[in-house]
Parts: sequence; C-alpha cells; structure tokens
Amino acid sequence: MSVTKAIATAAAATPFVSDTLLSALGPLTIFPDGPTLQHEWDEDVGVWERYTLAVHTRYVLRQFETYFSDAVLPEGIRRPALRVALALHDAGKPEAIRCGSKRLQHEKTVALLAHVGPVLPLTPAELTWTQALIDGDPLGSFFRDRLTLDETACHIRQSASDSHLALETYAALLIIYYQCDASAYTIDAGGQPSLEKLFAPRTALGFPHTATGRRLRFNDDLEVRLADLRVRLGL
Repeated sequence: MSVTKAIATAAAATPFVSDTLLSALGPLTIFPDGPTLQHEWDEDVGVWERYTLAVHTRYVLRQFETYFSDAVLPEGIRRPALRVALALHDAGKPEAIRCGSKRLQHEKTVALLAHVGPVLPLTPAELTWTQALIDGDPLGSFFRDRLTLDETACHIRQSASDSHLALETYAALLIIYYQCDASAYTIDAGGQPSLEKLFAPRTALGFPHTATGRRLRFNDDLEVRLADLRVRLGL
C-alpha cells in the first residue's frame, strides 16, 4: 500500500484510531533529506508538561473525536481531511526548537506541509486551507491579549482569503481547530490540568457544547469576546 493510500485509509477509518494515522504519516520526511515524522513524533514540543509531539497530537485527535465526530462540520470540510490537518498541526515544532525558537513553529509547519503536500490525501483546496489554518494562532493570541480585536479580525480575514474559503466557513473551522488544540492541554484529554479555564465548567459528560452543538462553549468572558469578534467580522 502506498503512503498516500495508507494515510487516506487511516484518516477515514471507522472507528478512527489516532495511532494508525500517526504511523501512516511516519515515513514522510519533514524536509528534503530531513528526519521522518516517525522520528519527530518522539521529540519534545517545548511545553512545561513535557509532552512529545506524538502525545500532544494524540490528545488533539482525541478531543476532535470526542467532541466533533458527530458534529456538523463547516460546509465543504471533509472529516478525514481535518483529521490529517490536526495530525500535522504542530509537526514543524521540533524543527523550530532545533532552530532555536519555538516561535518559528508555524513557519516550519507550513513549510513542512508544502514539502509533504503532494503525498497527502488532500485536494489542492484542502491543502490550501490546512496551511492557512496552521499559519498562526489568532484566537489564542486574542484570548491572551496579544492581539487586539481589530488585529485579530484582520488576521482572520486575511487567513480566510488565503484559505479560499468563505469567511464564515473559515471562522467556524478555526474555532474547531483551536478548541481541539487548546482542550488537549486538559485532564479531559488525558493529560495534565492547564487550559481548563478557557472553557465552560466540565460536567460528567465532558466540556459542554453550545446550543447548536457545533463547537464547545468557552468560559463566559471568552464567549463575550468571541461574540464581539464575530460582530467585527460581520458574521
């Protein structure tokens, strides 16, 4: 079986098994003559929890399956394609750390995607929105007061344009992507407590969804800020 076929099969499997997808992606080299992803999975991603890339990626994929496996995804977004995007969302981070700065993670991951893109079971359009999604962290920066409301809206508009998706579609996709990543840093995902405070209080069933069921509910303060951002975006 080709690497492309193995990745496609793993990403579309029912039931989905994250380790099968990580193994299928393993033979890919991150850059010409660079290490394989199988090597990178065991590398540290530079967080205080000391997660390896594989551990964090498993948690992200676990959160997607837990909270979005039955959710209606934004228009035109295939579930297997989003799984591949989430599996690779931090794949350039170990290389960024080796280069001396974790701040290079988005740049390195986008470059990695350009390199492995022809082998991935993604359409050109899916590869485009994957790169746009991974190239930055506007919601995280906004919630941590590193970007203003206007700066965040500008960033998201530009990323939506780069993605070739409608703004509303891209914004909805970005929230899912952010929530899977952020909630991976919680006990809920299987790791150590860290970012629980971003979300509405966890119940016996996990983090609660909004009334539409299309995303998780943030804490009250972030819900207000997100509503302000939607207004600024004209959504």
